[in-house]
Amino acid sequence: MENRQLRQYYRQTLYGNRSMLARAIDFLALRLVIFAILYVYILMQTAHVLLAVILATIGTLMATCAIALWKSIRLDKYIAQKRIELSRDYLFEKIVLLPRKRFLLLIKQLVRHMGYRVVCEHPLGLLCEVNDHAAFILALQNHPEHQVDIQQLLDNYREIQSLGVEECLIVATARLTDTAHAFLHELKEIEFQVLNRQKILDLAQRQGLLPDTQEVEQALLSKLEEKRISLKKLKREALHASRVKAYISCGAILYAASFITGQRLYYPLMGALCFFLAFVAYYTDHKSAAIQPKKARSR
Repeated sequence: MENRQLRQYYRQTLYGNRSMLARAIDFLALRLVIFAILYVYILMQTAHVLLAVILATIGTLMATCAIALWKSIRLDKYIAQKRIELSRDYLFEKIVLLPRKRFLLLIKQLVRHMGYRVVCEHPLGLLCEVNDHAAFILALQNHPEHQVDIQQLLDNYREIQSLGVEECLIVATARLTDTAHAFLHELKEIEFQVLNRQKILDLAQRQGLLPDTQEVEQALLSKLEEKRISLKKLKREALHASRVKAYISCGAILYAASFITGQRLYYPLMGALCFFLAFVAYYTDHKSAAIQPKKARSR
């Protein structure tokens, strides 16, 4: 059974994380437009107002059902696509955090399907053979935010050059900088290829190495729960009783400033918001204080 919280997350990301209010306005606006078009068309055909209203209402309801069905199909397709995307992201996070030995084992598994035969391990990666000539797999396990720069490639190139290989495959968990790419094109003694994040994940997906959907969604639920707790904590701190005086003072200052500066719209609105927050904080604190004795008596 699909988790309701997960389905809500998928729906929200599908619609660009738009708020419920914005989506409700879109819902009503579209139905009003459909109703108006149908009403005008039917009225022009029949010249009967009541009949036009009834038929336009029925047509709007039918259109609503059709839209709901289309949205449901669209959401199911999006969920299937998003699950693969999340699995790939989750796998990549695990790859970045893998110990060096396990990272090299994963690379061995990936490059074996590309025709490489691993001869031995090397501090920088793997010494291999491919198409009857020596090749090297340079394993760069950088954090995705830390790009592979030209100096890192230069330091590794000096070591690889001494091995006498003809080809080098760079497996990088972070993208190469533009200068690093330009540097590789300038090197003629060794032929370089880059296996970036996209290609690594494509290989892993073809070989069935993506994690189980249930494992990925469980990790996603944990993140969503952490986010919910953080927002709840932030809300509790913002509406704590100790904030009441500060909100009242801020509101009073803004109202006073409106007379001094002549800003009779913006400052009073902000002041009213401060007073509203003060009221909410005061009400929330007293409501929670009243609930606690009731809970104690019920025990």
